[in-house]
Amino acid sequence: MQFNRAIINARDEPLADYRKFRRLHLLIGDSNMSPFATALKVGTTACILTLLEEDKFPRGLILQDAVVATREVSHQPDGPWPVELENGKTAGALEIQWRFLEAAGKYLQGRDAEIDWLLESWSFVLDSFATNPNALIGGVDWITKRWLLEKFAEAESLSWDDPWLLSLDLEYHNIDPSRGLFFQVKAGKRITDWNQSVRIKNASYRPPANSRAAGRSQAVAWFRDSELPYVINWDSIASGPQDILVMSDPFSTYTSEVSAFLRR
Repeated sequence: MQFNRAIINARDEPLADYRKFRRLHLLIGDSNMSPFATALKVGTTACILTLLEEDKFPRGLILQDAVVATREVSHQPDGPWPVELENGKTAGALEIQWRFLEAAGKYLQGRDAEIDWLLESWSFVLDSFATNPNALIGGVDWITKRWLLEKFAEAESLSWDDPWLLSLDLEYHNIDPSRGLFFQVKAGKRITDWNQSVRIKNASYRPPANSRAAGRSQAVAWFRDSELPYVINWDSIASGPQDILVMSDPFSTYTSEVSAFLRR
């Protein structure tokens, strides 16, 4: 981990209407391979932000130095993960997670099915850390990767500084299902069923129908069959320096606007 970088920053480039939106930019950590882990990461972050916005955030849990604490926790794969708090006290990382979960359950449970699923899964993960970490194989990436590397190192009599393990570490994050190590993992039924349930086979070429990705896809298909120069960004489509369509609302499809733009 780079010591001089934050964990999350608020980018000054929201890729949307700057008067309405800000973009939280995650700076640290490996890319998630498990859909279960991605859902937990995004969902728990959303819960914490909601608690902050509604002034329901638990008191006394601000870390003294979050970047240092994250680095120290990452160096203790077996715990106990103590971290220093701003008030001078020490707490365990899991204890803090449980406090967050309790607050989220108290104030957010029942708002919708996604939040209820998240709270149940969050509890399952924290329980498993204490009782059976291997139940999280396939669901929590660092546990999954560690298990794979341990099994391989044991089978091949390798030390942890062996370059072979470093290459496998990288190969875990290969998104090609025929090569990526994550796709070879046999997870428990709960996690396997959920990971498979959210995989959309045509997602690589069919965009979500409820966002501006629909308009971007429409433009890509049209320009691909034309000989015109074009640039497509998150929030704009351009064909030449003066011909630009701005798409500042992430939750609008812009399909009619794109159709009109392409007819010019």
